[in-house]
Amino acid sequence: MIGDATLVPTLLELLGASDLVLDAWFGLWAPAGTPVAIVQTVFKALHRAFEDPALRKEIEDTGTVVGLSASPQEFTGFMQAEAAKFERLVKAAQAGMQR
Repeated sequence: MIGDATLVPTLLELLGASDLVLDAWFGLWAPAGTPVAIVQTVFKALHRAFEDPALRKEIEDTGTVVGLSASPQEFTGFMQAEAAKFERLVKAAQAGMQR
């Protein structure tokens, strides 16, 4: 038996803030040290693929919103922000479990 689920704090209770947004997203990575030219080539090819209306429709028909980073650097910034958000979440959850 698991116990009383009402004793499990919500994310709002753990974090004390209602601004937390958890989205599902996908990314494409390359190994560290991949030459910038190769990263740019793959990045441009990915953007070209998503210009195809049939591909976009197929993805959007699943309820998925297609949003592409403007550059590999922008995606890196996004990833850093996501890591910080989840670090905050994990620390809050750990603190909540210690109560």
